[in-house]
Amino acid sequence: MMLGFLLWAGTSWAITQEDGVYQIKTSADFKAFADMINNGQTEINAVLTADIDFTGS
Repeated sequence: MMLGFLLWAGTSWAITQEDGVYQIKTSADFKAFADMINNGQTEINAVLTADIDFTGS
């Protein structure tokens, strides 16, 4: 398993990759992936691996 790291606004999140696909498990993972897309990384892929509750996010 490979790990991709993203730094954003002074906060670092570890979002895991499996076979080149980002694994979205939490709202933080979702936000990190969205930031990567919004910053121009449009050729990346992800899969949602859990139900995410954005209440309080």
